[in-house]
Amino acid sequence: MRRGTLHGAAIAALLGALATAAPAAADQTAPTWNCRASVAELFGSTPQPRFEPLVANGDGTTGGDRASCADDREGLPSIDSPAGSPLNIHIQGPYSATALTPAFGSANDQAAYAGTKAADVSVSTPDGQLTVTATALRAEAAASCVNGAPHLDGSSTVVDLQVNGQALPLDDATLGQITSQLDNSPFGGLIKVLVDQKIVTANSVTVQAVRVELFDAAGSPQGTLILGEAKVTNQGVDCTTPPPSSGGTTSGGGTNGTNGTNGSNGTNGSNGANGSNGAPVSGSSTPTSTKKVVINGQNGGCGHLKMYIEKVDLVHHLPGHPHRATARFGQRPLLRGTIVNCKGLPIVGAKIDQIHYVGGGVGRIVKTGLRSRPGGKLTLILPLNLTTRTIVLRYRGNLASSKVTSRVVLHLRIVNKKGKVLRGRPPRNFVAAG
Repeated sequence: MRRGTLHGAAIAALLGALATAAPAAADQTAPTWNCRASVAELFGSTPQPRFEPLVANGDGTTGGDRASCADDREGLPSIDSPAGSPLNIHIQGPYSATALTPAFGSANDQAAYAGTKAADVSVSTPDGQLTVTATALRAEAAASCVNGAPHLDGSSTVVDLQVNGQALPLDDATLGQITSQLDNSPFGGLIKVLVDQKIVTANSVTVQAVRVELFDAAGSPQGTLILGEAKVTNQGVDCTTPPPSSGGTTSGGGTNGTNGTNGSNGTNGSNGANGSNGAPVSGSSTPTSTKKVVINGQNGGCGHLKMYIEKVDLVHHLPGHPHRATARFGQRPLLRGTIVNCKGLPIVGAKIDQIHYVGGGVGRIVKTGLRSRPGGKLTLILPLNLTTRTIVLRYRGNLASSKVTSRVVLHLRIVNKKGKVLRGRPPRNFVAAG
């Protein structure tokens, strides 16, 4: 597979497999609310062509909105992207809905709603190098007049979001750049995943449960996938309560009525200020904290590390792949192992942490440089001047986190030619293979 952009022909093929909803034909000129809900959207560097099945009260071909909010419901047992798609997508139980309550009447008295949900969501590259999964997701947005001002708000939930089997840290609203070695992929190697996003303008709020953005090696956008989007919009609705009609006369009572009207005008001015402040949605639209996720190796994320002591003199193999062995001082012990992901695929280019615990007051020594080769194979030749130590080898699926995905502990006992156990720092009068 060559590097390049999301192929327009591939995405166009997706559209041919779907029956898209027709957009509304009539313009809506009166002030009104609008709403839109979509289970999944996939498009390239431009919004068209696009893959957007099961969009409620919207046009899945153009990505546009209908003229105004209306009741609409779209659902299927499951949806899958057809063969040839640049991303393999599977969604179980997708459902999108919009509603306007009451359906008829003044917009001041109406409430608009958009919501979507799905279960067992899976998105992957055709070669399987990158897989994004979630057991459930939901996005909702609503709009109405509250205390004389427009109120628009929304929320979303993502359950058990994982990349290549590695659970992502969802304690922050935004996950920063996720990098992965996507060899021979049309996407390059840069992916940005955002979770529970709330996009706010002066008259709308859009909630996105998961947003995946793909970039090439130069940083140019290549494609966008949105899972679970709900949107509501205020199209000119003035929530200010109309002032009472004047019934004043020329009599004394009429004069008092005029004063009352002046007082009402003052109240109207106050409402105008509140309306100006209340138009944007309440709550923060931009998360203040981010976390960076760096996938550790091609096919990495969820990993199973196996390491053992193969030799203690670079000549004789040890039987049974032991985790404990005794070596003569001045020899070079050899460690071997493998690293695979949760699907059993080898992780290539993975960085393995080495921590050596040495007695005699030396303490903890951290070493680097061990990486997996093709096939997920690992080989580590230790120095000649070792002393007795415990070696902890760790695989972290996310290099930007200290969380350990898999760990192996090896115990290496070093003795001199007289059989005395050597601890602490190596002897100053070092003699190889003494």
